[in-house]
Amino acid sequence: MNRLILKIFFVLCVCISTAQYSHAIISSGLIDKPDGSISRALCFTPQLNDEFFAKRLEKIKRDNPSLYQRMLMPRTMYKTSKVGDLQTFFVNVDDGNGGEETVELVTELLAKGTHSAIWADTAKIGTAITATEAATYLKAFEESTPGASRDSTKGIYDLLLNYFGDVPNKDGDGIVDYVFADLPSGVGGYFSPLDQTDQTGSNKRDILYIDIFMNDEYSKSVIAHEAQHLIHSNYTDKGLTFNEGLSEMAIIICGYGDVGVSFSRYLSNVGDIGWEWEQSSGAHYDMGALFVLYFAEQLGDESLKVFHNINAYEFNAFQQLLDYYNTGLSTESWFSNWFIANYLNDKSMNSAYGYTYPVGKAKPTAWHLSGQVESELKLIKDHDVNYIYYSSSADSLPITFTSTGRTPIYKSIEFTNSDLIINDVIDNEE
Repeated sequence: MNRLILKIFFVLCVCISTAQYSHAIISSGLIDKPDGSISRALCFTPQLNDEFFAKRLEKIKRDNPSLYQRMLMPRTMYKTSKVGDLQTFFVNVDDGNGGEETVELVTELLAKGTHSAIWADTAKIGTAITATEAATYLKAFEESTPGASRDSTKGIYDLLLNYFGDVPNKDGDGIVDYVFADLPSGVGGYFSPLDQTDQTGSNKRDILYIDIFMNDEYSKSVIAHEAQHLIHSNYTDKGLTFNEGLSEMAIIICGYGDVGVSFSRYLSNVGDIGWEWEQSSGAHYDMGALFVLYFAEQLGDESLKVFHNINAYEFNAFQQLLDYYNTGLSTESWFSNWFIANYLNDKSMNSAYGYTYPVGKAKPTAWHLSGQVESELKLIKDHDVNYIYYSSSADSLPITFTSTGRTPIYKSIEFTNSDLIINDVIDNEE
């Protein structure tokens, strides 16, 4: 008697370069893909690198020499401020024409606590932000977080110190300064690594920038996100995708995941994203967030701080993390488990194949039923996956994969009437 065999072949590309593969398919067309797109203000931090700062400074020197001269002047440090004081900061703001520019912004201190100070553009106080609203941000940072956080009796500051590590103290005052301003369109907030240096244009403070026009809860999620970037700057850089993923995990730790974190932009577009960062794609935030969430659930929340403390970059650091926890797994093997978890999301099958946090499931790249067999060529980006769904009532289902470029890793997830079987599939073999 024939049994129903559902085979989900997923092709793992865990190499530096992009790979192509082809396979004989049983045609039926693609499964419906949910759009999954949501409009979220993103983080500006990934764009702020040495090249950006060099070009920006040259532009200011050429087009705004008076601002450039003010940037050359020494910044006041170790200054004790009180509510109502004014202070200028160099801030990247919306230029009113769909772009951004650097200005010297006059701000007023609206609220101050033990660990943080809330500054706001004086031109926006009373309309875009009030002292009462600033006090709610201060409370979230220093006193309490929602019930979904790891500990609602703690504020964002204490939670991030506990789970991620120490904040720097550039100016010696022990205060994290938040500047609320009209940031460039589509930007929710940013941390500028320039501020941790003594270079021209640096504010020389532990400072984070938050868009002044966001709603209250989303602003708090951005505060948590950007605060992780500040902490990350105190340790060896782990690369953009890990850094942004850690910041998204900080939102979850602090209890704002329901308003500040998404996974659908990645799960609905697997194979087209890849690990290499692209600022224009919000899906890279989702991919990084999902990967960090997965390793935090598998290894424990304490692994977040352990990862920060590893003195290595990107996947070298991650392999050291796996070795620290004696997983016996390579980074490639870990990716394989992660891809399976993203599709099955069912810990009852195997603790490595699912999540506790609600993330949804990845959708098949293609869904194929019985029919005419033909060849199909697909492109898959680095450290990403394609899920190809086959259904057959036959006892066997011959399929051959071939690849160009790097050789991907192939696995099959096979559902029978009573079993789940995961097998390796060899390139260019039936």
